[in-house]
Amino acid sequence: MLIYESFQSDENSDWNKISLTSYWKIGQRIVEVEQGNQEKASYGDRILIQLSKDLNKRFGKGFSDRNLRSMRRFFQFYKLGKIRPELSWSHYRALLLVEDFKIRNRLEKEAIVKGWSHRELLLKAQAVLRKRDSVATAETDSEFSEDGDKGISRLKRPILGLFTYRLIQIFSSKLERSVPNLDLGFDIRIESLLGGKSKFPVGSILTVSKNRKGYSFQKVSGNKLLYTYKAFLEKVVDGDTLLVTIDLGFHIFIQQRLRLTWFGRSRIRF
Repeated sequence: MLIYESFQSDENSDWNKISLTSYWKIGQRIVEVEQGNQEKASYGDRILIQLSKDLNKRFGKGFSDRNLRSMRRFFQFYKLGKIRPELSWSHYRALLLVEDFKIRNRLEKEAIVKGWSHRELLLKAQAVLRKRDSVATAETDSEFSEDGDKGISRLKRPILGLFTYRLIQIFSSKLERSVPNLDLGFDIRIESLLGGKSKFPVGSILTVSKNRKGYSFQKVSGNKLLYTYKAFLEKVVDGDTLLVTIDLGFHIFIQQRLRLTWFGRSRIRF
């Protein structure tokens, strides 16, 4: 990409300013040329993946498709003349999490004045997002409250159970016998601890709880509680991707990336 090559050859000593400008220009290129001046073309992700491969091959690391998404948002959120060289690219990636211009601008100014590290700024941005989500929840509760329109009842939040699994039957590695297993999801299965013969038929939905003697199993009807997990946020990769650790039960944890299919909404694709 000529944009990046031209900045690599620039003799200007302000490398941070050069980097920020080049990232903005790459974002501009993605939107105006690769996506036909659309904010997010339907084929935009495919373009970013291919562009990521090309740039990483040509210039080395630093051009993941997630980083390119950030560059695209960088161009969409900022004017070139408004970029502050006092902040690094890591600072701006944290700021790109905040869609509200006024709040983002306030955080940007505070980061410069108070000398926040990019980690401190990220924590501030995450706090803003949590506050926004709590306000949105409160507004939703108010909208559906019984004190409002008498024809509308309060919308109840679903309370889902954890550690609910389907009992399946698979053969042992030597194909000598079949054993009951619990399907934990994510292609992970565990011998059900029910013994060789289970009192529950194959296909049963079981909730599992732990007591002093070990695990207890209870059969439930319906599959609405299946595949509901407790997860711990490890890292906000970018504006629409989270890295989390998921507790599958039985002291089994896996790490997964959750991709928001619609930014600002709660629809998640695994």
